[in-house]
Amino acid sequence: MANTGDTDQSPRRESCPATQKAKVAILENENKRLKKDLDKCRKDKLKADDAVAKAATEISVLRKNVGDLKNINAKLEKKIKTSKKIGKKFFSRKGKVDYKNDPMAKTIKDIVKSKIWRTVKFVDSDAELEKITRMALQYIDFEDQDDEDDDYLDKYVDRYMAAVCEALNEKKSYCQSEMKKVIFEYYDQNKKTIPTIEDIMKCSLRQIDSDHLKKLFCFYTDKLMPTVVGSEAWGKNIRHYTLLSEATIDDDGEEKQLITASSEAFLVVLYENCHSKWINWLEKLEENPKYKFDRKDDDLKALYSDQDGGQKNLNGWKKAGLKRFLAIRKDIKAARKQAMEDQATVMETKKQAIADAKANNGDIEAAKALQGTCDFFQTEVDCLQMLRDANNLECKDAEAEKKLRRKRKRDQEAEAEQANESEEEEVETFDSDEE
Repeated sequence: MANTGDTDQSPRRESCPATQKAKVAILENENKRLKKDLDKCRKDKLKADDAVAKAATEISVLRKNVGDLKNINAKLEKKIKTSKKIGKKFFSRKGKVDYKNDPMAKTIKDIVKSKIWRTVKFVDSDAELEKITRMALQYIDFEDQDDEDDDYLDKYVDRYMAAVCEALNEKKSYCQSEMKKVIFEYYDQNKKTIPTIEDIMKCSLRQIDSDHLKKLFCFYTDKLMPTVVGSEAWGKNIRHYTLLSEATIDDDGEEKQLITASSEAFLVVLYENCHSKWINWLEKLEENPKYKFDRKDDDLKALYSDQDGGQKNLNGWKKAGLKRFLAIRKDIKAARKQAMEDQATVMETKKQAIADAKANNGDIEAAKALQGTCDFFQTEVDCLQMLRDANNLECKDAEAEKKLRRKRKRDQEAEAEQANESEEEEVETFDSDEE
């Protein structure tokens, strides 16, 4: 019988257990994937947070650095303005700055001549002059000194840079004047001749290979060196008892080398600067003993220095002179360095020779007699002995020499007194015989 009611004609689909398990598996996998993605997002967020914090810290540091740089820049601009002001005020004009009523200036100039001069002979820029001025000011104790404030010296540097420049120029002029006296005296005592520039250069490098150069090196050490280093610092009580390379000076409680490569280089370049000038001057004096120096005479012009230069270029010397000074100083430093290496080799050779002699029953005394000094230092040893012989010195130091001489003087006085007493006794005896 046919069904005539409104019944659903589509077939019914019932899920089987296998299909349901598959759907569960898919959902579980999706859930795992979502959890994995969520964990990754969390980790990424933590990294992002760390990056943000780090960036914030770096930004803070950068802001601080920018602030510091702005402060440094402001100070530099101030110093540049000050340098330009000082340069315009002091170094562009001729003549000296008036510090007569400023005792601090005199103190600073004394420090430059006695302390700074040992290592500094020239300045060729405002920046270098400022640095040297600070060096000089370090020797002074200021009432307002603040060790934590690097800028407390600025006000003194600004004021006294010109005084330092003056002191260096005055020292160079004084050295030239003193050396001129020594050379003119040498001329009178050595058949109207003066040393060649080449020979003076050989003395500075200790390239002594003749009796003439040995005598000249003694002159270099005993007469020329005091004109540059100072007759007080390199006096007879020191130079007749100490090797030139071993002499030291007390610098604020610290022992430092007295005769630097800078000093020897300046001696050579100063001699080179004035050599032809002095020769021409001496020849004119030979022709006319009453000749007066004429600074306008081209024959009497120095090679590197300008008599009318004043503080031009901060040193009164031409660039060629400064360049020559630096080249000579470089050569002297190289020679000194090589001498130290040679001395170490000589000492090691002698030490090994003595050890070999002892091990092999050799001639130990002969090994000990081997030269223990390299040629560079042996030149100074020979010179020192020549100076000591010329001055009849016997002791190893000046104080002992003074004591010895005082003792000899007392002995001579005692002998003279005894001689007088003997004569008086003879006279008395003769008188009594007459009676």
